Amino acid sequence: MNINIGGSIILTLLIAAAVLLAPMIFTENPQSVYEQINELRAEHGLSALVWDDQLAAQAQAHSEWMKESGSFNHSNYNVYENINMGGSSVESWMNSPPHQAILLSPNITRCGVGIAGQYATFQAE
Repeated sequence: MNINIGGSIILTLLIAAAVLLAPMIFTENPQSVYEQINELRAEHGLSALVWDDQLAAQAQAHSEWMKESGSFNHSNYNVYENINMGGSSVESWMNSPPHQAILLSPNITRCGVGIAGQYATFQAE
């Protein structure tokens, strides 16, 4: 028996599957986000940020909390912070003036990035 399903139905099903699975296949990693931020800072004449293990641990813990709780909220740490859910974190932050201001602040010197699933956290001092 041959069943012919129109191409548009198959395409619609594939797109729906991609949208539903996207959060599960999010592949950003802290090191690449850190490198992208420093590349942007260099392009804007700013010094590179130094990786800070303590900030990275806090950022990782916060990303894991967001993933586990399903919440998308800032932490209570007294640091500069950007958070993102899905997609390119650096691209999202650069497209938002308040978040861009944090990434390109001349007042920060060190940072850490944490990623859990589709949740990313950038913290800096």
